[in-house]
Amino acid sequence: MVAALLSPNQDPQNVSAMSKLVVEHLLRRIRMYMCPYNVVMSEARGRGLVFVKSQSPIRQWIFGEQAIDHKGYSLSRNVQMQYLSLGEWDTVAFENDFEMALIRPQLQVSLDEYDPKSQFVVVVLLGCGFFGCCILPLVPDYNICLSLGKMYEYEKIDVAIQLNVDAKD
Repeated sequence: MVAALLSPNQDPQNVSAMSKLVVEHLLRRIRMYMCPYNVVMSEARGRGLVFVKSQSPIRQWIFGEQAIDHKGYSLSRNVQMQYLSLGEWDTVAFENDFEMALIRPQLQVSLDEYDPKSQFVVVVLLGCGFFGCCILPLVPDYNICLSLGKMYEYEKIDVAIQLNVDAKD
């Protein structure tokens, strides 16, 4: 799913296979919310990216859909997603961690090259400091995402959306 995941001071070939798999799984779990959100927000605001942030470190996301860690403790993982223009990203990057500015050149290229009818750009930041940028396919397709996004009324939301990934209800 993640064709190229860029992380600080690394090219796509050097991001560990495990990190890539863990991030892919995380993004797969939230894509039914993330893709419609992206489509509606890009329709309303123009080209941009979905910034996915979690306080949970990558080691907690290794447990996938299990909400219990290796010691038997319950996990309560959540993510925030926010649609940002490149200018807004510059502000957020410096507020969170100036090292995130390292991916700006690749982010600019991704934002210039992605096809908004079939793809979108995501930046992920996890609690351990791991961050990366990638282009993902829209799933489901554009028109379905647009309908779902309007149903959820995402265009009326101008703050980050929190998804409680381990919630049972």
